[in-house]
Amino acid sequence: MLLLLFGAGLPAWPLAAQPADPAAALIREQLQPTLDAPTAGLGKARAQFYALGGFAPAWTRATDVDSLLVALRGMSADGLDPADYALDELLRQRAALADSRATAMQRARFDLLATDACLTALAHLYRGKVDPASLDTHWNFDARQPAPGQGVQSVRDALAQGQLAELFARARPQNPLYDELRAALARWRGVAAQGGWASIPVGPTLKPGMRDARVPALRQRLRVAGYLPPAVDAAAGAGSPEDYDAATEQALRQFQSVQYLTVDGQLGPATLAALNVPVAARIDQLRVNLERARWLLHQLHGDFMMVDIAGYRVAYYRDGKPVWRSRVQVGKPYRSTPAFKSQVTYLTLNPTWTVPPTILKNDVLPKVRRNRGYLAANHIRVLDGQGRERSPASVDWANPRGIVLRQDAGPHNSLGRLVIRFPNDYAVYLHDTPHQELFANPQRATSSGCIRVERPRELAELLLDDPVRWNRAAIDSAIDTGKTQNVTLARPVTLLLAYWTVDLREDGRIGFRPDIYQRDAPVLAALDRPRVSP
Repeated sequence: MLLLLFGAGLPAWPLAAQPADPAAALIREQLQPTLDAPTAGLGKARAQFYALGGFAPAWTRATDVDSLLVALRGMSADGLDPADYALDELLRQRAALADSRATAMQRARFDLLATDACLTALAHLYRGKVDPASLDTHWNFDARQPAPGQGVQSVRDALAQGQLAELFARARPQNPLYDELRAALARWRGVAAQGGWASIPVGPTLKPGMRDARVPALRQRLRVAGYLPPAVDAAAGAGSPEDYDAATEQALRQFQSVQYLTVDGQLGPATLAALNVPVAARIDQLRVNLERARWLLHQLHGDFMMVDIAGYRVAYYRDGKPVWRSRVQVGKPYRSTPAFKSQVTYLTLNPTWTVPPTILKNDVLPKVRRNRGYLAANHIRVLDGQGRERSPASVDWANPRGIVLRQDAGPHNSLGRLVIRFPNDYAVYLHDTPHQELFANPQRATSSGCIRVERPRELAELLLDDPVRWNRAAIDSAIDTGKTQNVTLARPVTLLLAYWTVDLREDGRIGFRPDIYQRDAPVLAALDRPRVSP
């Protein structure tokens, strides 16, 4: 990965004669075997970096070293740890070089370490520290490819021109969402520096109009998070500080809305748990999502569709801008919706539904065994291996073999009246649903892995992009016939299924979503795993 980032488009080796500088000779002795080897990676990129300069030390100007140290300290603002780039060791070695007795070996060692830190930090900003494929077997997103001029030569050019800070800035995802995440991380670290917040004690559900000793702690928690201005205490002074007044209720409702909770203005168990999440955990959540941003934000260009799994929504983008959004339902935690990339190729109007093996075994068969009328009530037919219909009475439901269950098309169908299909190995697709009432829930992990879309016909019109043959009226008319029909898109549309647990809202507030599939912890552990510099 690092070779792709730093080693593209370089000339043949070697480029220079044996260097006269003893430090350069030591650098060449160290790196020549790596340069000659067919392997890739950071070591190869570092060797190529020095070969471009005849193996001479690259970090000989104090201003360049100062810029590097500032940039490495600044990695913290991206949720990364400056210790991964040997910051303390670089400071120690630099101090040692101030001694007039410093040796060529010391100079060479410092130079190599500085280059390693620089190239590694740039790579982490560009693509992330963690390899997402190592955490998720479903991962198939394209890795970010370097633009022309972003190889090792660009690092040498930045050093020559005194523009190292600009190089680090360009390595970050060039997307406003990334800047907003960095700003949010800085704000929440500021809250942590002020002491964060104390936990609100457990107690009975607190409802508006009640008096409770926990109300002052609730106000303070809402104030720290920016939901309640300081003047509220004075406004509440007319009554007891323990009165749960209208201003505090309104602030709590705002908090509930942002945090994907039921908005009822009551301090119940779920709301209390969200309020009591420590600020350090919220900082870690932002760091995890900054890493996801480094993996994914380069994908967000042109026309595409994105399913925000943990945010329970889907959006359609044109030229990188959202033009349509809708709520969705995603897989239950034990039947999670995977994150991957594909292309929508066709739609099915009035689909039938063939019951998948897992759902057949775990859901349908137990219901059939309890109630033999279940199949007829749900318009499900029994088919043999050749697709011929069988009588349910002919099946040994205690041990059924060689059968397939298929639900007829219609409004009762589990897929609704419309399916949006795309190639994948997980039998996942977007579809309509008869369970429209579930869209009103703030948390919607209710499906068996597929994505149920609230307004699928609007999305179908966007995907088909044919206002003459497939406008909304034509789509409705075709569905009204009841006939099962596949409609191929004139051009495939890229689909991204992504998992974000932070919500950057238009009002500037930060929403922290429930980590419904517990995917944050592995990313955080990998982020926090110390990197050992050579």
